[in-house]
Amino acid sequence: MGAPLSGFVVHSEAEDGDIAADANVDLQKPSPAVKGAMFLLDADTLTGTSPTLDVKLQALVWADAKDATTDVWVDIPGASFPQITTSNDNAARTLTVYPGIAETANVSVSDVLPQKIRVVLDLGGTDTPLAPVTIVGYWLS
Repeated sequence: MGAPLSGFVVHSEAEDGDIAADANVDLQKPSPAVKGAMFLLDADTLTGTSPTLDVKLQALVWADAKDATTDVWVDIPGASFPQITTSNDNAARTLTVYPGIAETANVSVSDVLPQKIRVVLDLGGTDTPLAPVTIVGYWLS
C-alpha cells in the first residue's frame, strides 16, 4: 500500500460535529496518483431512543459510462462501517479501500477509488437522535 498523500476531515455541518440528520459528504481525489483511502471513524455516545448510524461509501458513475442521461451514485461493494448503536458507540473504527488489499468485512475493500466519492451517513432512531461523529481520512498512492 502506498504512502499517505494528504488528509481530509468529514463531519456534519454543525460546528460541534453532531449529526442530527442524514448527510452526504462529497469528496474528490486530489490527483490521479491516488489509488485508495483510509477512513478513521470516531463516534461518541449516540443519543435519542434506539439510535443507529450507518456509514458507507459511494462512487459517482458518469451518465455517459452507462448510457444514461444523469450521473448516479452507487454503493462501493463492501465499503461500509459496521452499524453504530448505543451498544457499540465510543469506539474508533477504520475502513481502507485500496487495490490488492486483503478484504475483511467492514474493515478493508480491494478496489481502486473512482475520481469522485461520497460518504453517506444515515441516522435513525427517535426522540431527536444525535451522533457525535468525525471521520478523518488519508488519500493513499
